[in-house]
Amino acid sequence: MIMTTTTHTDRLLTRQEVSALLGSKCATGHVIRAYARKGLIRAVKFNARCYRYSEASVHAFINGRKAA
Repeated sequence: MIMTTTTHTDRLLTRQEVSALLGSKCATGHVIRAYARKGLIRAVKFNARCYRYSEASVHAFINGRKAA
């Protein structure tokens, strides 16, 4: 029996990378954090000042789907 596995890594993006993908001009990241609070994109909190955002959830948001 041959087993194939697919590994999909969901990169974590910085605020600047998410802003570039969304075309947002907000320099402080308030818009992106608001999207994360509303559950529109998935955020990972490392500490009080450091957040990263799921690349897959950002692309899902761009395509009109809610983050999983």
